[in-house]
Amino acid sequence: MHIHKFTRIIAAPFLFAFGYVFYQASLPLSNHKISVWLFPLGMVLMLCYVFHNQINLWWLRRHPVPLDERDREVLRTHSSYYNQLSEDDQLQFENRIFMMLQTIDVYGMGKEKEEIPYDVQMIIIAIGAEIAAQSDNPLLEHFDKVIVYKHPFPTPNIKQLHTVETNGEDGVLLMAMDHLSAAVNDPQSYYHVGYHAWAEAYLYEHPTVDYPSEITWPMIVEISGFSEQSIKGALGLEYFDTLPIGIYLYFVFGESMQSKYPELFHQFETIFGRYGERY
Repeated sequence: MHIHKFTRIIAAPFLFAFGYVFYQASLPLSNHKISVWLFPLGMVLMLCYVFHNQINLWWLRRHPVPLDERDREVLRTHSSYYNQLSEDDQLQFENRIFMMLQTIDVYGMGKEKEEIPYDVQMIIIAIGAEIAAQSDNPLLEHFDKVIVYKHPFPTPNIKQLHTVETNGEDGVLLMAMDHLSAAVNDPQSYYHVGYHAWAEAYLYEHPTVDYPSEITWPMIVEISGFSEQSIKGALGLEYFDTLPIGIYLYFVFGESMQSKYPELFHQFETIFGRYGERY
C-alpha cells in the first residue's frame, strides 16, 4: 500500500486525542485540568495543516508512488520530452509529477471553482516538471495553485482579456483552457500558454540565473514562424518580457533555435540541460 498524504497518518492520533480531551473536559463532573492538553494538541494539528506540503514531499521523496499505466499513457501521448528519456529517467520524471500533483491544486474557474480532469492536470504539471528538471528546486514548490479558465479572462492585475498570468507573490498560475488545449494538440501551430506560464514561474523562482540578455522579435519570428502580432494576440498582452517566450521556444522549437541561433540555444542549454536529455 502506498501512502499519498503522510500528514494524515501523523495527524490522526492527535486529532483523536484532541477530540477525546475536548469531550472529557466538557463533562459536568470532569477534572477540567485535562483541558490544558487542548493547546499543545491543537498546535500539533495546526502545524500539520500549515506544513502539510513540506511534510508530504519529505515522505514522497523517500517513498515515491508510481504512476499507473493510464497516467503513463497520457505522458506518452502528450509529452515528447518524456518519450525521449531512458526508462530510469522516466521513472524519476513520473515521481516528480506525482509529488507536484500532491502539492499543487489545479482547478477550473467559472462562476465557481470547478474540478479539472486528472489527465489535464497531469499535462499541465508535466510542463512545469520538464522546465524545472535541472533546477535546484525541481518541484517549483513556491507555486501551489494553477487556475484554468475556459476562455480568456480579466484579473485585478490585468484588466483586459488575456490567456496567461503568473502571480509569484500568491504562488498562482492562471491560463485559458481553449488556448492551452489547442497548443497541447498542435504545439507547432498554436502558441503554448502552458509553457509560457511555467517559464514565468521558473524565472520568478530563479531570478539570479544568467539568462540570455537579448531575445528580439525578429529572432522569435524566425525560430517559431509565429508573427509578433499572433503571439501578442494569443497572450492577450501588449507589453511583456520576451524571455519567457525564449524559454518556451527552447523547449518546443529547440531544433529550430539550435540551427538558426546556436549561441542562444547554448545559453538556454546551460541553464535547462541538454536538449532532450535534461536529467
